[in-house]
Amino acid sequence: MNKTLRLIIPQWKGGVQSYYTFGADVLAYIAPEGRNEKTVRIDIKTDLSKEPKEENGIVEETSQLQELKKVEEVCKKENPDKIIIFGGDCSVSQGPFDYLSEKYGDKLGIIWLDSHPDISTTINSNHLHEMVLTNILGLGNNSFSKKMKNPISPSHVIYAGLVENPEIKFNSLDSPIDIPIISPEEVINKDEKISNWIKDRKIEKICVHFDLDVLSPEGFRSLTSSKPFQTVEEYGAAVGKLNLVEIVSFLNYVNDKAEIVGLSIAEFVPWDLINLRNAMEDLPIFQ
Repeated sequence: MNKTLRLIIPQWKGGVQSYYTFGADVLAYIAPEGRNEKTVRIDIKTDLSKEPKEENGIVEETSQLQELKKVEEVCKKENPDKIIIFGGDCSVSQGPFDYLSEKYGDKLGIIWLDSHPDISTTINSNHLHEMVLTNILGLGNNSFSKKMKNPISPSHVIYAGLVENPEIKFNSLDSPIDIPIISPEEVINKDEKISNWIKDRKIEKICVHFDLDVLSPEGFRSLTSSKPFQTVEEYGAAVGKLNLVEIVSFLNYVNDKAEIVGLSIAEFVPWDLINLRNAMEDLPIFQ
């Protein structure tokens, strides 16, 4: 029987938002449990009294490298066939996807289900979660990219639900790449692009990076863009256009074509729970 590792990675420094830590733990708590699974929680330093510092173009480089090493060690020790990752910011996908890339080689493909391309470099960002795909491809100009033991070929990556245009960031890379894009509308209609991509590249196993911001804030309220009393215009970045039913239908369709062996769920921000917890902390009876 296949072994599944449930990996809780409450990483927040990649996006420099402390609430990602809480979101990761809540995700893991509410997620259904299957057979032959083991859960491991990665210890992430959460000293918020210190101002995060930039090192070599990346905020909190040293501590995040240490935490990536912990993830790599757990994956190697547990040797799972499948991994479910509860994040945390988008940077949580790197270590587990690297492990699965070694296990399945060219049979593995990645679906990047996200409103944003995450293809930045230290030239245009200092936040690790904005450059995680660059690093997974081994194309980043930083220490995290060099940590990829089994970089994924761009030919084995496809975007789904993307809203932000990645072209400018593609041009910032040293090597030109061409990653196909499935629009939100094509996700809904299960466009033949996805089945052709799987077939043409002889993909048998799939890793899915599921950034919850691919969802519309009108239908899903636990997103950075859904902060109470904040308008979408005030948020100032691309927002998703899909809903959960459409995502589930799409991923089930994909799993019929190639087995999903990795699922990374990132950037869950349950605002009501966060605000309620903060309110209780201000009450003397809880102190």
